[in-house]
Amino acid sequence: MHYPEHKSFTALIHKAEKQLKNSLPFVLYRKPGEASVCAMFQQDTATHFVRDFSESGFIFAPFNSKAAVILLRPDDLMTAHYEGIEAPEGRNKIQPYDDKKGKHFFEEIVKKGIDTIHSGKLQKVVLSHRMEVPLQRKPLEIFHLLLHSYPTAFCYCWYHPKIGLWLGATPELLMSIKNGKFLTVSLAGTQKYKSEEKPIWGTKELEEQELVTRYIETALQDKVGDLSISKVQTVRAGALWHLHTAISATTKSSEIGSIIRALHPTSAVCGMPLQKARIFVQENENYDRSFYTGYLGELNVGKEPESYLFVNLRCMELKDEKAVIYVGAGITKDSEPEREWQETIDKSKTMLNVL
Repeated sequence: MHYPEHKSFTALIHKAEKQLKNSLPFVLYRKPGEASVCAMFQQDTATHFVRDFSESGFIFAPFNSKAAVILLRPDDLMTAHYEGIEAPEGRNKIQPYDDKKGKHFFEEIVKKGIDTIHSGKLQKVVLSHRMEVPLQRKPLEIFHLLLHSYPTAFCYCWYHPKIGLWLGATPELLMSIKNGKFLTVSLAGTQKYKSEEKPIWGTKELEEQELVTRYIETALQDKVGDLSISKVQTVRAGALWHLHTAISATTKSSEIGSIIRALHPTSAVCGMPLQKARIFVQENENYDRSFYTGYLGELNVGKEPESYLFVNLRCMELKDEKAVIYVGAGITKDSEPEREWQETIDKSKTMLNVL
């Protein structure tokens, strides 16, 4: 793989605009806390797939772990420094989202989820829905605003003419492998950000976080070495607070496939026990999540191959002059349907803010 040539951010955006106009695949992305925006451009419209995770490029995987993982081939690579660049002007005021039918349907399946948990068949289930809103900005303007608004998230704009156009600002690392060091996170619990005052977490959020952490620990037990789990911390992601636990270990890049299969989908996006929660989601959500709650990122990139993969949360798909925003909430025995609906509305503002 050729290493990126440093260009101006404007040049990088113009290149992406040309790819979009010519219906050629590309991805633009920035890792959390970094100033450099990276880009991979594919020079044909072929759809490539991951075979065994030894490939190199940018991967995009759906929620359905049995479905194919898309590989964007890095024919051209670029990087650009973003820091200090002004975002587009004229941000739209967020209009209250009013979907009484959707709200009723979501609250009913949440009630069903809570009943199933009380019956002992599930410990937790993650339920989601879609919101469709008019599209008033160009895709790369939206990406620019994501970069400006969410410096601590993994921000991306991904396009393939045969699959679609997706953007997001996800706070959740699925896993990274660098120089034999493995890292993942357990992320659960959500509260709205209010000034710098740290939130007070209730039993529901703390138990949900513990469930996610223990699930990951069990899933990785025979896949990595020297497993270490940090204390629970409160972290900010845009206008939201989350509970966060770092999980580190040692491993080899050749083991990445087995680790991904062990982690995806995590209980943070599906539930526990995993198979029963997955069935409950498929039977009750009444729509296809597609790439929402899948994963995406770099696979075996760099001189000494490194991989950085993120869970596809706080994301949207652009199609037919609309933005389709995907949002969900973790349901436990202490959940309240109306509060869970409100949590999804709070999460949707991450995307609504840039439209």
